[in-house]
Amino acid sequence: MRLASSSGVSAGLNPAEAATFPDGAELRRWTSRRTRRHRRGMWALVGDIYSVLLTLAVIGTILAPYLRPLVTARPSSPEGAGAAAGLETFSLDPGWLVLALTMLLLALGLGPLGRLGPLFLRPHEAAWWLPMPGDRSLLLVPVARLEYLIAATAGAVLGVLPALAAGGGWVAAVAWPALLAAGVSLVLSELIKAQVHDHGVASLRRLLILSGIVACPVGTILPFPHSVLGNAVVAALAVGLVVTTVLRWRQARLCLGQVHDAALLDVVARSFGAHVSLLSLDTRAMGRLLSPAPSRPEGDAPLRLARFASSLPGPLRVIVCVAQADWILMRRQPRRLLQLGAGLTVAVMPLMTKSAGGPLRAFAYLGGGWIATLAVAEPARQAWFDGGPDASWPVAPWVVRAGHLLVPAVLMSAWSLLSLAPAIAALGAAAAWKGLAIVVALALVSGWAWAGVALRSGYREMPDFAAGLIASPMGSLPPGVLQMLTQGPDAVVVGALTTALVASGIAVPTTALLGIQAAAGAVAVVWGVRTSRRAS
Repeated sequence: MRLASSSGVSAGLNPAEAATFPDGAELRRWTSRRTRRHRRGMWALVGDIYSVLLTLAVIGTILAPYLRPLVTARPSSPEGAGAAAGLETFSLDPGWLVLALTMLLLALGLGPLGRLGPLFLRPHEAAWWLPMPGDRSLLLVPVARLEYLIAATAGAVLGVLPALAAGGGWVAAVAWPALLAAGVSLVLSELIKAQVHDHGVASLRRLLILSGIVACPVGTILPFPHSVLGNAVVAALAVGLVVTTVLRWRQARLCLGQVHDAALLDVVARSFGAHVSLLSLDTRAMGRLLSPAPSRPEGDAPLRLARFASSLPGPLRVIVCVAQADWILMRRQPRRLLQLGAGLTVAVMPLMTKSAGGPLRAFAYLGGGWIATLAVAEPARQAWFDGGPDASWPVAPWVVRAGHLLVPAVLMSAWSLLSLAPAIAALGAAAAWKGLAIVVALALVSGWAWAGVALRSGYREMPDFAAGLIASPMGSLPPGVLQMLTQGPDAVVVGALTTALVASGIAVPTTALLGIQAAAGAVAVVWGVRTSRRAS
């Protein structure tokens, strides 16, 4: 029996003495017996599940009449209808769209899931069990079994959507949930393997991203499997993945005891911090806990922008130097590029299917832009956490804020140009150069609007938790919590709604819309610079 690495027990114990130590399963059974009267019963868990399902059913019933027009609505104007028809030439089947989004969501979730485990113990369990000697594998087996059950359930729920898109009867209803359940379980196996051997999941992330990207062009060429034969092939793939999942679980179960206590304690600390951040509605702190530390290169960073700024006047020199520091921070976090791509995918994919109406396309565009903006808002969040570097510049605080606008503006302008590519294609090859120039100008102007959104989100104020609580239907909340949650999304609606209408095909690009977008972008920039000025 292997002794715990952190137990402090001498390795020179003979086998007879080592055999007296209980294993992980015995520790769990003993703790369960001693704490039975203090635990919640099975019926309490059933009640919680019933409450969640009832809440979802009520919300779905209320929102269904309002969501249906979003999917089926079409532009009323002839110009908008023509633009939408141009967008529909891609004709991506909804089934392929669901598969691509599933792959990309899994790729995005690998990092946070890896930071939170996946193998974990609750704080009191780590305090009780880890100092004790004995076999660690049986201690973590119940945790792994529960996580595999959750992964399989989540995959099966996701598999309902492609099963509905396939429409192949009971074969599709069984094959697609089984396929995605096995696929998500395989992803969990790789996460467990990465935690045990203390290595990253970059290869798995690249595979998932590549699969999601390939699903888009494949979906425009090949039809989604609707026939019985196509669903039978899916069922065969599901059987193969299920067998592979079982084998990977057997392999993972044998190496559970190799997890170091220090790694488990780190996971416990991050999980507890994430729980506290969630209860306090502090999404910035949660993102900081779930994000890996920036990479540290071996050599010095080339400060090309800083050298160029040495010949500029004082305020401009500070602006360029702040942008240089922000660019270094973004370069050392390559995962932000993945987040930008995920936001672009969320914004563009609804444009490639006929089943999405104009309002749904606009909503998806704004949501994808918000995801991408959260990636480029990292320098502003870092400046909010540690205001010392910004305060050290010998200029007014608003000048430093202007410096934090440059990198998000450049990156989001490129993002906007790519997101408006379907709108450019919808104009047609015979479109006037004026129309194309307006679309490009919209992309550049909206990039600055998204930069203002990034600053407004990164510098938003925290609510005063020491003040008296306010009673609400959602419970007692501190004053200012609603303002904190809306700072950022409000700038999204104001600063990017015009571009979203053009991207979704509801409106055609005109000079008047460009002027409205410029004014809205200026408002978003001013909001970002003036948000929480006391933090500077």
